[in-house]
Amino acid sequence: MAHETRQRGGNIVPSLNHAVYVIPETPLTTTGQTGSAGLQADPKQVALQLALEKYGLKGADLVVKNFHTSADTGVSHVYLRQLVNGLEVTNADMNVNVDTKGTIISYGSTFLTAGHPAIQVATNPQIMGTINAIGSVTRLDAVNAVLGHQGRPTMPRSTTSHLTVNHERDEVNTTGDESAQVITGVPGSVDDRTVTRDTYIINSQGELEPVWGVILRTDDDWVNAHVSRHSGKLVSYVSWRADDTYRVYTRNVPNPDKGDRELVSDPADTMASPRGWHAGPDDSTTTDTSGNNVFAQENLDGKLTWEGKKRPDGGSQLAFDFPIDFSQEPVNYLDAAVTNLYYWNNLAHDIFYNYGFDEESGNFQNDNFGEGGEEGDAVLAFAQGGDGMNNAWFSTPPDGENGVMNMYIFDTTSPNRDGDLEADVIIHEYTHGVSNRLTGGAANSNCLGTLEAGGMGEGWSDIMAILFQLKPSDTNATDFAIGSYVEGSAKGFRRHLYSTSLATNPTMYSDLNDPSNQEVHNVGELWAEMLYEVVWALIDEAGFEPNLANADSQAGNILAMKYIVNGFKLQPCNPTFLSARDAIIQAEKMISDGEYECTLWRAFSKRGLGKFAINAFGDYFNSSSMPLRCLV
Repeated sequence: MAHETRQRGGNIVPSLNHAVYVIPETPLTTTGQTGSAGLQADPKQVALQLALEKYGLKGADLVVKNFHTSADTGVSHVYLRQLVNGLEVTNADMNVNVDTKGTIISYGSTFLTAGHPAIQVATNPQIMGTINAIGSVTRLDAVNAVLGHQGRPTMPRSTTSHLTVNHERDEVNTTGDESAQVITGVPGSVDDRTVTRDTYIINSQGELEPVWGVILRTDDDWVNAHVSRHSGKLVSYVSWRADDTYRVYTRNVPNPDKGDRELVSDPADTMASPRGWHAGPDDSTTTDTSGNNVFAQENLDGKLTWEGKKRPDGGSQLAFDFPIDFSQEPVNYLDAAVTNLYYWNNLAHDIFYNYGFDEESGNFQNDNFGEGGEEGDAVLAFAQGGDGMNNAWFSTPPDGENGVMNMYIFDTTSPNRDGDLEADVIIHEYTHGVSNRLTGGAANSNCLGTLEAGGMGEGWSDIMAILFQLKPSDTNATDFAIGSYVEGSAKGFRRHLYSTSLATNPTMYSDLNDPSNQEVHNVGELWAEMLYEVVWALIDEAGFEPNLANADSQAGNILAMKYIVNGFKLQPCNPTFLSARDAIIQAEKMISDGEYECTLWRAFSKRGLGKFAINAFGDYFNSSSMPLRCLV
């Protein structure tokens, strides 16, 4: 039965039962025949031709939203969107993965065929003229629907004359259509720039519904919503903020650090950050905690504005060496906290860069140095947020708009503790930016919006936090917690430690059936545990590389990073456990030529995600099976 999937922050994402993710037994050419295409084939043209042939569309029915080629695999990733009557269908997406020979190795799609009844209705002027005559929902009504969903005051229609509607092209998430209009004067809007646009959406009944798209940024959220132009109802609502809430314990620990801080010199990666971490505009150098990759500052007033906020200054020597007294409340060592936040954001930028999260694929940088992608979007990282407690979150708008990280104080102990000093919390949040930008292409921030996909977003963030802190002394018997410092508990935030022991962590794929797992963080625990098995299976077979920045290594932890990051690029918009698993296995084939394929299958099957695991209309069934080639 068709339904709407709801999840964190009141997200609403229409269920698309026609969504597919296809990995051909043998690579496809755009003629529909198997075999090898020409070496000079243009990946964009290959992808466009596949869409035209597969769905019976015309060139005017498609637009390329994003394109980039992964250095690791040579695979080109093309992201398309379907158009109807010249307008985007906001959730009709297709990602096509093309190898170096110009053949299609996989694709995911929610496109509708040209002959689909919904297309026939939408392109019939007589029918649509009658339907449109019924609708009287305005852009202002649509904005009010979003404000109402957020529990905010709405605007009476009488205020319309006081609104300024700018008939200018919006720079966020558009393809050049003239329907985008910027409404100013919306209460609660951070930048006084609420974008509305005329578009379509495929609703849960499989119909093409004319909608107003709304992009609204407030103090605590950044959302992309769609409101029916006929009924005024909210059809889709996706928050670009990954909001982490944690269980709170009231335990003290004797010392919040696992050791003394270290004075690190010149940590910037020269490939990822060619002008260092303090690169300012016009070849200038900053002396505070700002630069090309991140602007880190305090947020004691809880307002997400970076201008005028205090940032530690290292002077002309760039010496950021500030004391910490843990007998005091965190506000008393604010400079040290912001410095740590700045360091870890930059470190994450540089390491992920080496694994393919670069300018072309949509990373966070003010200056892209002519390497492609949209620039002007360094992370705005806020320390000690004054608008809450016991939390951390990351908002990921499309490429070219700043990612926003907001960190908080935790009152789990006395004195309180600061999330800015716990690396796994920071890496968890930063990874939300990576997984959102790479899944579905950097221009589409709505591809981790369903419960299952959003939950996997939490899981990817946890496993990356673990990968960033693995040590040579760790073994497959080592259990890991997330947030143990701020939580004041060895168990951390999650219900189970991450462990290869089924006694310590008994979770399986079929646990998605448990009503308690209808929440993104709980779903994330299941996915991260599967990836934890993957990580240790690879390390046990291929060894361990202490330097995580050494992406050229073939050690197990490095391979895990490569497979997961490239899996982001290969998987479809709003992936499932099954399609994300398949994308990781496909990434292994592209990178390691199948050497560790059975290693991955063994790890996934241990937790029920074997070859014949299925999701049958919302019922999840385990499988411990593997391909026959892995049984010999």
